[in-house]
Order: sequence, then structure tokens, then C-alpha cells
Amino acid sequence: MNVKIIFLKLFVFLVFGQNAFAQITDELGTRYGNEWINYEQKYIKIRLAEEGIYRISYQALQQSHLLDGTDSALGSGFQLFFRGQEVPIYVSNNELFGNNDYIEFYGQANDGWFDQFLYIEPSYQLNPDYSMFSDTSAYFLTWENTANHLRYDIIESDFSSSLPKPTHCIVEQKVILSEEYGNGKEYGATERIVSQYDLGEGFGSRGYIVNRDIYVDITGFVTNVGSAKIKIRNLSNGNKHIVNYSVNGINYIKDEFIDWAIREHAFDIPSTTLRNRNVVSIRATGSDNDKYKIASIKMEYPHGFDFRNLSELVFQVQSNSSPQYIEITNFNHQNNAPLLYDLTNHRILQTSVQNGLVKIVIPASEQALKLLLVSQGAVKTATISNTYFTKYNFEDGNYDYIILTNTRLFDDGNGEQLRSRICRL
Repeated sequence: MNVKIIFLKLFVFLVFGQNAFAQITDELGTRYGNEWINYEQKYIKIRLAEEGIYRISYQALQQSHLLDGTDSALGSGFQLFFRGQEVPIYVSNNELFGNNDYIEFYGQANDGWFDQFLYIEPSYQLNPDYSMFSDTSAYFLTWENTANHLRYDIIESDFSSSLPKPTHCIVEQKVILSEEYGNGKEYGATERIVSQYDLGEGFGSRGYIVNRDIYVDITGFVTNVGSAKIKIRNLSNGNKHIVNYSVNGINYIKDEFIDWAIREHAFDIPSTTLRNRNVVSIRATGSDNDKYKIASIKMEYPHGFDFRNLSELVFQVQSNSSPQYIEITNFNHQNNAPLLYDLTNHRILQTSVQNGLVKIVIPASEQALKLLLVSQGAVKTATISNTYFTKYNFEDGNYDYIILTNTRLFDDGNGEQLRSRICRL
């Protein structure tokens, strides 16, 4: 029999930069993750492990294979994909791309988004903020000579008008626990686990504990406005539980339940109780075996408009029925107007620097806005590489097997190739 075999590398970063194959079921339906690929087009991969604004220069594009075969690439033809969906970019020139042109986009490090689809139920995932496999995301840039792709719109600002000034913004601080990988729910007296991704599997705090204090360090907070919001996610073992959650010595939540469970609690604390180092305490008092594992603690807190010599900061402003005017002090703008990305509405808002102040006009919005202010000198250079996608036609009957493998298995240590051994079968 003439047997044709497809070798698929196990643990490759094929589409999402993740280490597994799984169907994706979400609000878009059920997908395999490769629907976005046009196999007639070229792609480059951008790998990144840090949140920020990234730039790809025309020179970098020329050194890749993306523009091979064309000397008249229009900026309007670029598309960027992340997690199987097109994401917006800023293109310096929608016409003929040249030496001084570039592409910018907002990139984020990998988290546990893709991992959720591996679990028996997505809600069984312990730590949505920490990937079980890699902290590195994969973005894919392509080009085709049409327009109407997702872009950041440039919004000019009128600084001459008298507008209301907000008193503060909101900044989030995260403490993501990755001290130990846990197998999750155990069954029976012998503490058996299932071979699937079950309830609570993933990275979290070390071991199962009765009491734990976690420190959340913050700066730039203001104490005369509003409140801060705390969000805690943890896994409890299979016993009776009475768990108390307190911040800086004040108890806010008492949670009573039985058995294995992932619990997530969100509650407000007065801004007057905030400190530079905040102590989040979890105390289990149900029994000596009332134990838990912590995945994450997040704090959203009111932050003043003194940006503490930072060169980039992600923050939120509340919804507002009319435009607002903001003056930011002590931002490291390096004598150039910084970039303000409206990540909620895919816009770039014009800023101005006068007498050391960064001036911003925020358009009216019915929802809170997630913003990223970044100095032009803090824009990161994207690292790119050529990538190739192969379209396998499983319907033509030419393949008899699929073998999931890894390049490390190609050599048995004695020079024997797995590929040649299979061909002798």
C-alpha cells in the first residue's frame, strides 16, 4: 500500500502561538482557528511577550517576504490578525509605502485565553491571566491590494474650549500567582485526577493553604475620591469552607460553601483605606482541611494625573456625556507630544505638550474608555519573521494517517530517523 503521511509538529505555535490543538467555541460560533488564513497570501509573524505599542518599519517589511513580487505596496492593504481575528493598526501612509513609513499596533502578552478551550468546561480554568504554555503572543501581518481594513482613526483635539476636568483616572494593578502548577480537582480517598483539563488545573499559589497574605503595591493613588475595586480568584479543595477576605485589616467578604470550587469575589473598598502596600488576607476557618489555592488578585484604584515620570501607562476614564479636558504632570514625554491610544474605540487622540504638561481632550463616551499613553521613545520595535501556512486537503483521499510528533523524536539517539523507520513499515 502506498501510504502518505502528514507530520504535524506537536507543541508548535501554529495559529495562536499556543501549544495545543482545540476547537474554539465562543460568541462567534465553533471554529478551528485557521479560518482567517488566506493561503494565497504571504504572512509574517510578530512574537511579543509585553504589552505596549509596537512599530514595524518599511525597512523591516522589505527584508521579509511579505512584499516580494510588488514594488507598489499601498499602506491601505495591510492587515493584522490576533487570535484568529483582524485587529486595528495605524498605517503612516495609506498610499504607496516608502522609506519613512511604518505600521503601529497595540500588542498584548499571552494569557490564558486560548487555554480555556482545552478544559472540560471553560469555567474550570483556574487562571485566565496566565497561560499554561507560554507568555508569548503571536500576531500575523499580511498584505493584499485592497482597502477597508481595520484602522485606528486619528482624532484631532480642540484645546481652546473650556471643558470640565475629571478628578482622577483608574489604574489596575494585578498580582498573578504562578508559583506552582496544580492538577486541580482530586477524586476519592486516593486523590485521583482525570486525564482531561479538569476543574482548577493550572498555575496558582504554592500548595493548598489555610491562611495567606498577598501584597498589592500601588503608586499614584488618591484617597479623596470614590473607591477601589478588589477582585480575587481562587480554588478551594473538597471540604467544608468558611473563607474570610480582608484588605488592610478590614473584613469585606465571608464565603461559606462545600466541595471543590473556583470562587471569584469582587468588592469595593474605600479609597481612604489605600496604602502603597496593601495587604489582602484570606483566612479559611471551616476546618483544618479548609484549604485553597490563589490564582490572582486585582485592584482597580483611583489614580491622580501625576504620572510619576513614566513613559507609558494604561488607564481608564469613566463614561462622560460631554468632552473632558485633562492635564497630566510628570509624564516622560521626551519633549514630543506622546501618543494616546483609545483601545476601546480604536482611535488615536491628539495630545499637546505645553510647559511640561501633557494636554488631552477626551471625547464624550457612553462607556468607560481604556487608554494607553505612550511616549514616542517608548514605542517598541516589533520583531518579525517569515511564516508559512500549508493547506491540507483531507477530502481528496491522499492521506491515510496523521501523526502528531516533535522534531526531538526524529532521531532515536543512534542516528535512526523516525521518518525513515515509518517508511519501512
